[in-house]
Amino acid sequence: MDIVIDTSAILAVIGEQPEKSELVRLTRGATLVAPASVHWEVGNAMSAMFKRRTIGVDEAMKLLEAYADIAIRFTDLGL
Repeated sequence: MDIVIDTSAILAVIGEQPEKSELVRLTRGATLVAPASVHWEVGNAMSAMFKRRTIGVDEAMKLLEAYADIAIRFTDLGL
């Protein structure tokens, strides 16, 4: 089953938010699908967190590593 994933769900998972376990449970065994723009959206969100000083360089690197570990099939969703 394909599930279209969005930036907020990705950020919740990589940021260890309370909803992470439920998101992982709901998507287990599914193929995550997203437009390529998710790369820029995740980067933009992290840039905003960095500018607000809610994360530092080390945390940003950990978040990027966690994001890279998520198997996502990037595609044109034809919306």
